[in-house]
Amino acid sequence: PFAVLQESYEGFRAHQPQFQWGVVRLRKDPSVPERRREGLKARLRGALTGRDFTRYGAFYRRLAEEGNCGYELAALQDAVIRSAAFFPALVHQCRVIGAGTPLAELAETVWQDACFMRSIVIKARCKEEPDSIVSPRMREKAREIEASLEEMNEWIRRC
Repeated sequence: PFAVLQESYEGFRAHQPQFQWGVVRLRKDPSVPERRREGLKARLRGALTGRDFTRYGAFYRRLAEEGNCGYELAALQDAVIRSAAFFPALVHQCRVIGAGTPLAELAETVWQDACFMRSIVIKARCKEEPDSIVSPRMREKAREIEASLEEMNEWIRRC
């Protein structure tokens, strides 16, 4: 699979030499000057330090307390899938800026907890049991997500 991705990427670069950035980052691109790379990292670091990560946990807290949050199960499933999909990008951003392994590990923990909650919502939709979303385990996971996000805020402030 990696060879196929690499071949596709190199083929794209060969046909589009004026294209300035890669759609998929397979490895460090030696054609991007180090100064530009550092500038991009600095902009990304600035964007990360300006965020309040705890606001991303509010959705999960509400989900654990209210269940369907006023959504139909299909719409709720879509919202949970989209929300959980944000965290892998956050993990990657934390690694790119070199903020440290603990920050990336915190983001991965949040991602895993979000995936757990996503699986509960998907099961609830499959079984058509919306009441199964509200449980002590879901509330615990929501608290863990919020605690990890608060810890991420503290870590970013120290960087």
